[in-house]
Amino acid sequence: MAYRFRISETLGAGTRRIAREIIDMAVRVASDKSRSLAVRTHEARKGVKKLRGLIRLVAPVSKSSEALKDNDLLLKRAAKIMARRRDDDVIHLILDKMAGDGTENFEPGNVAEVFKELTDRDKSGTKNTADKKDFAEFSAIISNLRRDVAAWDFQQSDLHALDWGYIATYREARTGMLQNLEKPTDKRLHGWRRLVKYHSYHTRLLENIKAGFDNERIEKTKRLEGILGHHHDLVMLKERIRGLPKKRRREQVYRSIMEQARKKRRALEVKALSLAAELFTDVPAPRLVPPSAGGEGLREKKPA
Repeated sequence: MAYRFRISETLGAGTRRIAREIIDMAVRVASDKSRSLAVRTHEARKGVKKLRGLIRLVAPVSKSSEALKDNDLLLKRAAKIMARRRDDDVIHLILDKMAGDGTENFEPGNVAEVFKELTDRDKSGTKNTADKKDFAEFSAIISNLRRDVAAWDFQQSDLHALDWGYIATYREARTGMLQNLEKPTDKRLHGWRRLVKYHSYHTRLLENIKAGFDNERIEKTKRLEGILGHHHDLVMLKERIRGLPKKRRREQVYRSIMEQARKKRRALEVKALSLAAELFTDVPAPRLVPPSAGGEGLREKKPA
């Protein structure tokens, strides 16, 4: 499956093809019991993110924007079903890494106890009935969405019309960078992470048709997405610890974990903003004028 538009296809045909491929993959992996729960969860959620990135890219030129909004809400619901298990899996990975790195007062032998306290799960335990129900509900939502894709229609067949969705997200991501350069906060970084993730998907979707999208840029956007994702995971860990009784979270083991997580977040913020400065230096202009209020669709932008 190639998460790319093809030069040989129209905007509508390409959008519907990509959407169907992602949906089929997500349903297949969610029901593949030969894979671990962690892998199934990760791959299923990744499919949802790719679909939401595609919808965001094509929405400005859609003839059925309300239908796309409804589809996006369904995808958000599907992602939420998988979110808790994914978050628990990530917390275990972070705790393992911290203990392995020699965090003060936190040794590998402490991981299982802390993990169970933060997630209400033991290290290898699964809730089979709940897992089965979650994956079934996820698959049902995604499968139903496949029928809606056939009705997706657009104001323009020219792939250049995708500039509008790309540029809108790029500009928002650039604004997010500037806000975090001024004053980084967990809330601002979380919002910026979402925009960078969509921008990363858009660079991949448009790789075959947009000049300047070489492998280096695509890899840099993926790297920035990963850095901000790791930051988000550390914030999630912090919030889980803050949810413990005050007396417990003040114990030395949790104070050490919180301090190590704080240092890691600060280092990731510096790394993310440095990399973003290479990616969001300019403000691109579209190659087509926007859709008119009279519904004439997009047309070629006249030279100045």
